Amino acid sequence: MNIVFIAGIGHSGSTLLNFILGAQSNTFSIGEIDKFINNDTKKVFVERYLKREKYPCSCGKNPGDCPFWSEFGKFITSVENKSYIENYQYATSLIRQQFGAAYMIDSSKNIHALRRVASVVSKLNDTVNLKVIHLSKDVRNFTASNIRSKRLKSVLKNFKKWNTQNSKFETFLNENDISYMNVGYEELAISTELVAKNMAAFLGLSENEIEVTLQPKESHILLGNPMRLDKKKSSKIEYDYHWFTSLKIPAWYTITPGLHQKNMKWVYSNIAETFREKGAV
Repeated sequence: MNIVFIAGIGHSGSTLLNFILGAQSNTFSIGEIDKFINNDTKKVFVERYLKREKYPCSCGKNPGDCPFWSEFGKFITSVENKSYIENYQYATSLIRQQFGAAYMIDSSKNIHALRRVASVVSKLNDTVNLKVIHLSKDVRNFTASNIRSKRLKSVLKNFKKWNTQNSKFETFLNENDISYMNVGYEELAISTELVAKNMAAFLGLSENEIEVTLQPKESHILLGNPMRLDKKKSSKIEYDYHWFTSLKIPAWYTITPGLHQKNMKWVYSNIAETFREKGAV
């Protein structure tokens, strides 16, 4: 079983990436599974999403009728003190045996979940392989989005959050010798086919069979962007260009030391060659 862990800051496009990866043959998207098996969050999320069925699964069915969550929900609630590794291993076994998929797409995103998953994989020896896609949104778009939604209003505080959290991912992945690739939300949305082929090569999927579509074959996501529940919105990519109109954000971006270099590395590495050919870098 191959675990594909999507690592990144919230609101960076993980639902879009999840859909694209889930559309490939032999893959299975489960969303943020960490919330349901981590002891700090398990009780709240199991009650809200599995027992009270606050939202349907992205497959269109309520969790109790979903072929994945109905079975997985029974397992994680049958005995309350099951360990994280027991629950995670059961998810991988269920996906492999019942659905016949070789790739489990886990978009639990945050650094704490990544550490837990890396620990699980290290204990399962050769039965599970971990690869990470480090997903980042252009820092200017990230900042504009947070200011508009009032999540974080300061430009410089947004820059600092973006830099600090993405640096933590990079440091952890390098220190633990975990295989990963950088993918930018912007390049994924605008140069979808190119980035999809690069991801296929990285993951070991057939580049000749890669499908650039937002209609996953097996998508069972309970948490995330509301687009997962809207067939019209999830049928096409619509990039948000609002940040282009900002004056203050680009000004601070230009004078903040090292920010442009990190933005290019984390967000535009897959299409950087195109920029160089046109003399833009």
